[in-house]
Amino acid sequence: MLPSVKNASRAKTKVPSKREEKKRINIRWNSGIFFQVGLIACLLLFLAIIESDWKLSSGEIFVPSTNLNLDETYFLAYRLAEPEVETVEPQKKLKKRIIRKPVIDVYKFIADTDPVLESIMSPTGIESNVPSIGLNGNAPTKGSGLSNVNTVQFAPIFPGCESLSTNTERRQCMSSKMNTFINRKFNTDKFSDLEVGKTHTINVMFTIGNDGKVKDISAKAKLSKLEKEAIRVISKMPLMKPGKQGNTKVDVQFMVPIMFQVH
Repeated sequence: MLPSVKNASRAKTKVPSKREEKKRINIRWNSGIFFQVGLIACLLLFLAIIESDWKLSSGEIFVPSTNLNLDETYFLAYRLAEPEVETVEPQKKLKKRIIRKPVIDVYKFIADTDPVLESIMSPTGIESNVPSIGLNGNAPTKGSGLSNVNTVQFAPIFPGCESLSTNTERRQCMSSKMNTFINRKFNTDKFSDLEVGKTHTINVMFTIGNDGKVKDISAKAKLSKLEKEAIRVISKMPLMKPGKQGNTKVDVQFMVPIMFQVH
C-alpha cells in the first residue's frame, strides 16, 4: 500500500484502495481492447468480401418447341328454336254499303204521249189489278172517266195541300208529299246487294180514283223485287181528295219514277 501523504496544511487526504486502483486500470484497458478488436473484425470482414469469388450459376433457359401439338378445340353451335307465331290474316275492311233514300222526280208526271206509259203497260210478271189502258188515257172503267194529271181540270189534292188553288201548285205539293212518303216507307235494306254506285229506277204508274183511293198500281224495273217494293209502298198512300172535270169526280192517272243508289 502507498503511504498516506499529508499536505502542508496537514490536511488528511483519502488514499485509494487496491481494489479501486485495479478497477480503474481495468476500465481503461477494456475500452482500448474493444476498439481494437472491433477494428480488426471490420478489416477482416472487408478483406473476406473482396477476396471472395462470387459466381452466378447459369439457369436453364426455356425455349418453346416449334412442334406444338395442341388439341383442336371444337365449338358447338346452338340455335334456339324460334317460338311458333300464329299468323293472323288481317281482316278485310268491309265497306259499309250506304243506300240513299229513293228520290222522286218531282215534276215528271205521265203524259198521254209519253212512251214510258207503253213500257209500263207491258207484261212484267207481277200480279196486279191494272186494267188494260189505252195510250190515249181512256180506260173501260164503268161509271167514271179517266184523266191525266196534266190535263184534268182540277188535280187531286194530297193531304196537307188543301190551301193551294192552282193545279201547278197542287201538283208540286203532291210531288213533295209523295217524295217524303216514299222516302219514309221504302225499305232500302232489301237491296244492299245491288251494284254499288249505279242508279236504279222504278217507273210506277197508279190511279187516284174518284173516291180518293189509290188503285191500278203497276211498276216497271229491271228487277222484280224492285217492282214489288214500289207497288207495296204506293198502295199505302193516304186517302186524297179526288180530281174533278167540271163538277164530276174522275179517275186521275199518275206516273212517278223512283230512283235510288247504293253506296
